[in-house]
Amino acid sequence: MPTLSVILPTFNAASWLPDTLEHLRVAILRAGWSDVEIIVVDDGSTDETSTVLAADHGAPALSVVRQENGGRFRARQAGLAAATGELVLFIDSRVHAHPTSLCFIRDQLSDFPDRLVWNGHVVTAEGASPFSRFWDAITFLAWRKYLRSPRLTSYGVAEYDYYPKGTTFFLAPKDWLVEACAGFESSFTDLRHANDDTLLIRPIVTRASINMSPEFSCTYFPRDSARKFLAHSLHRGTVFVDGYYHPGTRFYRPLQLFAILAPVALVLGVRRPKLAVLALVAGSSVLGMGARVAGVPRKNALALGFLAPLFGIAYGLGISRGLALRIVDRRRP
Repeated sequence: MPTLSVILPTFNAASWLPDTLEHLRVAILRAGWSDVEIIVVDDGSTDETSTVLAADHGAPALSVVRQENGGRFRARQAGLAAATGELVLFIDSRVHAHPTSLCFIRDQLSDFPDRLVWNGHVVTAEGASPFSRFWDAITFLAWRKYLRSPRLTSYGVAEYDYYPKGTTFFLAPKDWLVEACAGFESSFTDLRHANDDTLLIRPIVTRASINMSPEFSCTYFPRDSARKFLAHSLHRGTVFVDGYYHPGTRFYRPLQLFAILAPVALVLGVRRPKLAVLALVAGSSVLGMGARVAGVPRKNALALGFLAPLFGIAYGLGISRGLALRIVDRRRP
């Protein structure tokens, strides 16, 4: 088996790290993967992260890299610089690897050595939180081509924008990831706003197809409060611009349309607030009903319709911020 480096960037997630590391180590042990290192990159945390990491004595032992807060992309770069494995597994601090996920990868690498790139099948954690149900619903709608019938599959450049992809739970050769980072071109000067999912993976899919399977899977725990939900939605709107405001991508034209219509909607909202509220409520209801027709479970569709106005405002502000940052950064010498 090839050597493996697991890179876990973290920022103020001290409460999540013990369980995340425990699940990761179970998956490593079950796979019998002997030559593995775990690199945790502390991206300038101000909580108890240092204490939690110092108290960790599990196996494989942790290698800890610390840096000033620079965002997830910079943290992953620092992890890659420290990594020695032939393959790299990216995992986030709010993600629990499923016990047999690396067993599956071990068998795939043994039987099909050319299947070197794997995007994790991410399951949103179950629970009563409407925020969890919202993300489950919107994820299904965005990537329904795969999620309607999850199965072992692969996709290349032509279908890249129609399948899930992200560095939440992502496996690829280290050298390819290093080259992708070296050629990384964000629209933003401040890389804390950069899209380190779509932009980072896009060069890799030109070298090999990306594989997916429900057997290479993990559970993601989304934000569980209104404040965190809104902050995360704002951030996702900004990085969405970085990832897709490029000619030829699936969402380039919709983003151009948003840039044209957003100022009009803002003016109408200020002049006719009642009409704006009515439009938001009507749009949310239509979205929830459309989600049910598309196959989203009833409770998830209800959460989608209920939270859509909040999400739409925060996400729209994030997109607006992303478009503004593009303009400002392009004017800088």
